[in-house]
Amino acid sequence: MKKSSIKSLVYGLTVAIAAAGMLIGCANSASAPVELESIDTLLEADPIIKETEDEVLADDTSNENEPEKEYKEVNGTGYVGDYKYILEGAEENGPDYDRGWFLETADGTNECIIVICSGKKSTGGYSIKIVDMDYEENDDLVTITVNEASPEGATVTDAFTWPTCYIYFSARPKNVKVVNTDGDELTYQGGYQEEFVDGKDHIAVFIAGAGEISQKTYVYKTDDGRYRYVNVTAVTESWGSTKWKETLKGSGVVDTKEEIVEVAKMHNSCGTVMYTGEFTPIDLSELESGGTIEVPLVDIYSLYHTAEDFLNSDY
Repeated sequence: MKKSSIKSLVYGLTVAIAAAGMLIGCANSASAPVELESIDTLLEADPIIKETEDEVLADDTSNENEPEKEYKEVNGTGYVGDYKYILEGAEENGPDYDRGWFLETADGTNECIIVICSGKKSTGGYSIKIVDMDYEENDDLVTITVNEASPEGATVTDAFTWPTCYIYFSARPKNVKVVNTDGDELTYQGGYQEEFVDGKDHIAVFIAGAGEISQKTYVYKTDDGRYRYVNVTAVTESWGSTKWKETLKGSGVVDTKEEIVEVAKMHNSCGTVMYTGEFTPIDLSELESGGTIEVPLVDIYSLYHTAEDFLNSDY
């Protein structure tokens, strides 16, 4: 209610009360006269009006003077709490992991590397960078703040990218939280570079490399007719060993075989293609009872196909 309207209302009440007082005075000359406060005194003493004005003022100025948080440049190495850290850099095209953060611990030590991913982007020009770190001693909590930047109209490469950054800690904090500068928390996704077991249910595998290291892309057919891929790095236990350890590097689902070939090219596994259906499983049960088995001879080179063969196949 406007102040002028309140004045009119109070003025009307004042006149009414004064008239009532005059009538009472006429009826009983011994009655004490009614003492009326001035209009200005009534307005100043009204607590409801004053409270309402204070609340409106508070609403109007609540965010005016609140400064935006400024993030300092994080040094390449230093300490957060008692934990020594080293920034291990960032890359526009990291492992094709989902958006979130991953943890890798060093064998036999308490050291760890935290890998923070922005997820799949449709073009280049995106980036992720660590801009702040805080430590809460009571919870042994390290909070890492990252800035996820977009190209914003700049000329960029027309290819999928996976912005990623890395940070090393001399010891693993009990609790870790990763947020971006907008306050969104990135989800913990599990271990980084976990060992992968193929399961033999893939339809094909792309392989490239030589010696002790090779890159592979396993291809699976989904129930809805799409293609799931799993990229791994395969390393032999020792030179000449037939035992390989395969480490997960990324996975996803695409719609076409053409996209699978592009994924394999990006992972550097687009060399030869081998179809799982061309391998004949060998029954080893006879060996367990001391018997012998016959292993069919195959022309191993006939099992190698090209990416073009894969595109033209029925898979």
